[in-house]
Amino acid sequence: MRALIVYHSRTGVTENLMRAVGDELESRGHKVEYHRLEPKRPLGYLGAVWAALRRREAELDAVLP
Repeated sequence: MRALIVYHSRTGVTENLMRAVGDELESRGHKVEYHRLEPKRPLGYLGAVWAALRRREAELDAVLP
């Protein structure tokens, strides 16, 4: 079976989790591809804090391979 793991990770925590899930799938014989979604506009640290305080979600470029 083939699996596509699509994720967004600002700090790397979600990416590490998705890689662990993918590693487990690969150990069971599955083919895994990863696609990381990137924000349309990088916020930087203070911008991310401000967006979180205003409870705004990041706009992501959802162009899949």
